[in-house]
Amino acid sequence: KEALDNTRILLDNSVTGPYFPLDSATGYSLNGFKTTINTDRISINTGLSSLETQKQAIVTAQLTETSQVDLAESSYDTAKSAQDKTVQALAEVKATIQAQINAAEDALKQDEQFLEQTKIEAENQIEAAQKLVDIRKSALQEAEASLGLTKSFPREVDIASLRAQVAQAKAQLDLVREKEASATLKAPLDGLITKVHFSKGEQVSLAAPVISMLGKDSLEIEVDIPEADITKVEMGDKADITLDAFGDDVIFGSKVVSIEPAETLIQGVIYYKVKVAFEKKTGGIKSGMTANVDIKTDEKENVLFIPQKAIQEKNGEKLVKILKGEESEERKVVLGLRGDEGMIEVISGLKEGDRVITFVKIR
Repeated sequence: KEALDNTRILLDNSVTGPYFPLDSATGYSLNGFKTTINTDRISINTGLSSLETQKQAIVTAQLTETSQVDLAESSYDTAKSAQDKTVQALAEVKATIQAQINAAEDALKQDEQFLEQTKIEAENQIEAAQKLVDIRKSALQEAEASLGLTKSFPREVDIASLRAQVAQAKAQLDLVREKEASATLKAPLDGLITKVHFSKGEQVSLAAPVISMLGKDSLEIEVDIPEADITKVEMGDKADITLDAFGDDVIFGSKVVSIEPAETLIQGVIYYKVKVAFEKKTGGIKSGMTANVDIKTDEKENVLFIPQKAIQEKNGEKLVKILKGEESEERKVVLGLRGDEGMIEVISGLKEGDRVITFVKIR
C-alpha cells in the first residue's frame, strides 16, 4: 500500500509538471494510468480492509478460544476439586459406616450375652419359684390339717395347757412392766433439772430426793401432811397458796399433783410428802419462796361449826358442854368435816347461838 501511494504521488508530480502538457498524447496516457492506479488502489484498500476485518476476526477467535480454554481449565480444576472432596467425603462416610457396623456388631454380641445371662437367671427364678410353690403347698396342707384340729371340739387337756401358757405369759409381762416401772424415773411435770443428788452406783432411799427440777409450765410446792390427814388428800384436790413475798391477800390457785406412798419421819413423827402445782403461770414467783398451803379435801357452806377443843369423848360418844344460865349442860353431838384453824362441823346436837364451853377456869 505504501508503494502504491508513493507511485501515485510520483505520477501526480509527473503529470502536472511543465514538460508534459495535458492535451498531449503522453498526458492522456498518464491520466488513464492514473485512473487505473486509483481503481487498483481502491481495490487494494478494499482488500486491505477485508484483510483487517479477517485479521480482527482471527484475533477475536483467538481471544475467544483462549477464554474458552481458560474457562475449560477452570471448570476442570473445579470439577477435579469437587471430585477430590467427594472422594474424601466418601472415604469419611465409609469409615463412619464401618465404625457403626463395628459398634453394631459389638452391641449385638453384648445383647446376645445379656440374653443368655437373662435366660439363665429366668431359669433360676423359675426353679426358685417352683420350690417356693412346693413349700407353700406343704404349708397349706399343714394349715388345713391344723384347721381341721381347730374346728374339732377342743380337749380339756389342750385348754388347760393353753391357759397355763397364757398365765405364764401374763406373769412374765407383769414382771417386765414392773421392772421397767421401777427402773424409770418419771417427773410429774415438764421442767428443767436443777440438781442431781446422787451419782451412778450410789445408794438411794425413798426419803431423799434423787433429782430436783424446776417446772417449765408451773412451779410446785412440796408440803408435809401428817398421817392423820393423809387419807383425806386425793390427787386433783384443789388448794389455796399464799406466799410471804406477795402477802396474805394474794391467793394462788393450785391442785395436788403427787402423793408419795412412802412415809417420811420428821422428829419421830410420820408425815407424807404431797406436791401441789400452780394452776396458772404467774410472773415474779421464784423457787425457794416461803409458802402457806391450804388443801381443800371437802367443802360445805352454811354449816354449824365449833372449836375442836370443845369436843369431849365419853364412852365412845362425842360430847359438848354448853352454858345454861349459871350451869353447864352436856350435849351429845354428831360431828362432820374438820376444818382449818381448829374448827369442826356439828351436824346435830347443837343449834346456832348455843354458848359452848371450851375450857373451865379453876379458881
